[in-house]
Amino acid sequence: MGIRILIGICCMALLIMVTGCAMLSPGVPVGSVPTGLVYTGATGPVSAAVANYPEYKVIGPAVGTSSTVGVLGIIAAGNAGISEAYQDAIRRVWADALVDVQVDQKVTSVLGLFSKHTTIVRGTAIKFVK
Repeated sequence: MGIRILIGICCMALLIMVTGCAMLSPGVPVGSVPTGLVYTGATGPVSAAVANYPEYKVIGPAVGTSSTVGVLGIIAAGNAGISEAYQDAIRRVWADALVDVQVDQKVTSVLGLFSKHTTIVRGTAIKFVK
Protein backbone atom coordinates (compact mmCIF):
# COMPACT_ATOMS: atom_id res chain seq x y z
CA MET A 1 0.00 0.00 0.00
CA GLY A 2 2.85 2.43 0.82
CA ILE A 3 4.43 2.00 -2.64
CA ARG A 4 1.15 2.89 -4.36
CA ILE A 5 0.85 6.12 -2.35
CA LEU A 6 4.46 7.04 -3.14
CA ILE A 7 3.93 6.37 -6.86
CA GLY A 8 0.72 8.43 -6.80
CA ILE A 9 2.48 11.37 -5.13
CA CYS A 10 5.35 11.17 -7.64
CA CYS A 11 2.91 11.11 -10.58
CA MET A 12 1.03 14.17 -9.25
CA ALA A 13 4.29 16.06 -8.70
CA LEU A 14 5.44 15.19 -12.22
CA LEU A 15 2.11 16.31 -13.69
CA ILE A 16 2.30 19.65 -11.86
CA MET A 17 5.90 20.24 -13.01
CA VAL A 18 5.18 19.36 -16.64
CA THR A 19 2.05 21.51 -16.79
CA GLY A 20 3.83 24.45 -15.18
CA CYS A 21 6.72 24.32 -17.66
CA ALA A 22 4.37 24.04 -20.62
CA MET A 23 2.86 27.42 -19.81
CA LEU A 24 6.12 29.34 -19.96
CA SER A 25 7.53 30.59 -23.23
CA PRO A 26 11.10 31.72 -23.82
CA GLY A 27 11.67 35.46 -23.72
CA VAL A 28 8.47 36.31 -21.85
CA PRO A 29 8.93 37.70 -18.35
CA VAL A 30 7.37 35.46 -15.72
CA GLY A 31 4.72 37.25 -13.69
CA SER A 32 3.93 39.93 -16.26
CA VAL A 33 0.36 38.63 -16.48
CA PRO A 34 -1.31 35.92 -14.44
CA THR A 35 -1.26 32.46 -16.02
CA GLY A 36 -4.11 30.06 -15.31
CA LEU A 37 -3.67 26.31 -15.12
CA VAL A 38 -6.66 25.58 -17.38
CA TYR A 39 -7.02 28.76 -19.46
CA THR A 40 -5.32 32.15 -19.73
CA GLY A 41 -6.57 35.13 -21.72
CA ALA A 42 -4.95 38.28 -20.34
CA THR A 43 -3.40 41.52 -21.56
CA GLY A 44 -0.83 43.47 -19.56
CA PRO A 45 1.71 46.28 -19.96
CA VAL A 46 5.28 45.71 -21.10
CA SER A 47 6.95 49.13 -21.44
CA ALA A 48 6.78 52.53 -23.05
CA ALA A 49 9.45 54.81 -24.48
CA VAL A 50 9.70 58.50 -25.27
CA ALA A 51 11.71 59.72 -28.24
CA ASN A 52 12.43 63.23 -29.48
CA TYR A 53 12.31 63.59 -33.26
CA PRO A 54 13.03 66.57 -35.51
CA GLU A 55 10.17 68.12 -37.46
CA TYR A 56 7.57 65.64 -38.57
CA LYS A 57 4.09 65.33 -40.05
CA VAL A 58 1.47 63.24 -38.22
CA ILE A 59 -0.02 60.44 -40.33
CA GLY A 60 -2.41 58.98 -37.74
CA PRO A 61 -2.79 56.04 -35.36
CA ALA A 62 -0.87 52.82 -35.99
CA VAL A 63 -0.93 49.35 -34.42
CA GLY A 64 1.55 46.53 -34.91
CA THR A 65 1.83 43.05 -33.44
CA SER A 66 4.32 40.22 -33.11
CA SER A 67 3.71 36.74 -31.66
CA THR A 68 5.29 33.59 -30.30
CA VAL A 69 3.39 30.29 -30.17
CA GLY A 70 4.16 27.32 -27.93
CA VAL A 71 2.79 23.78 -28.28
CA LEU A 72 2.95 21.26 -25.42
CA GLY A 73 5.79 23.21 -23.84
CA ILE A 74 8.07 21.37 -26.26
CA ILE A 75 7.97 23.51 -29.40
CA ALA A 76 8.02 27.32 -29.44
CA ALA A 77 8.34 29.49 -32.52
CA GLY A 78 7.96 33.11 -33.51
CA ASN A 79 9.19 36.54 -32.54
CA ALA A 80 7.17 38.43 -29.95
CA GLY A 81 9.76 41.20 -29.67
CA ILE A 82 8.88 44.86 -29.24
CA SER A 83 11.03 45.89 -32.20
CA GLU A 84 9.23 43.39 -34.47
CA ALA A 85 5.81 44.79 -33.44
CA TYR A 86 7.11 48.37 -33.82
CA GLN A 87 8.36 47.66 -37.36
CA ASP A 88 5.03 45.99 -38.18
CA ALA A 89 3.16 49.14 -37.06
CA ILE A 90 5.21 51.53 -39.20
CA ARG A 91 5.13 49.17 -42.22
CA ARG A 92 1.33 49.04 -42.14
CA VAL A 93 0.97 52.81 -42.59
CA TRP A 94 4.19 53.59 -44.47
CA ALA A 95 5.53 55.73 -41.61
CA ASP A 96 9.07 56.69 -40.61
CA ALA A 97 8.50 56.29 -36.86
CA LEU A 98 5.95 56.29 -34.02
CA VAL A 99 5.43 58.79 -31.20
CA ASP A 100 3.28 58.40 -28.07
CA VAL A 101 4.08 54.68 -28.07
CA GLN A 102 2.32 52.15 -25.82
CA VAL A 103 3.38 48.50 -25.59
CA ASP A 104 1.15 45.74 -24.21
CA GLN A 105 1.42 41.98 -23.97
CA LYS A 106 -1.47 39.59 -24.61
CA VAL A 107 -1.20 36.01 -23.33
CA THR A 108 -3.48 33.11 -24.22
CA SER A 109 -2.95 29.62 -22.83
CA VAL A 110 -5.15 26.52 -22.85
CA LEU A 111 -4.34 23.71 -20.41
CA GLY A 112 -0.64 24.28 -20.95
CA LEU A 113 -1.05 22.50 -24.28
CA PHE A 114 -1.10 25.67 -26.37
CA SER A 115 0.13 29.16 -25.57
CA LYS A 116 0.41 32.36 -27.58
CA HIS A 117 2.22 35.51 -26.48
CA THR A 118 1.53 38.63 -28.54
CA THR A 119 3.26 42.00 -28.21
CA ILE A 120 1.04 44.92 -29.27
CA VAL A 121 2.57 48.31 -30.15
CA ARG A 122 0.26 51.32 -30.51
CA GLY A 123 1.28 54.85 -31.36
CA THR A 124 0.92 57.86 -33.59
CA ALA A 125 2.60 57.31 -36.97
CA ILE A 126 4.78 60.13 -38.31
CA LYS A 127 6.73 61.07 -41.46
CA PHE A 128 9.87 63.18 -41.14
CA VAL A 129 9.80 66.56 -42.89
CA LYS A 130 12.76 66.85 -45.24
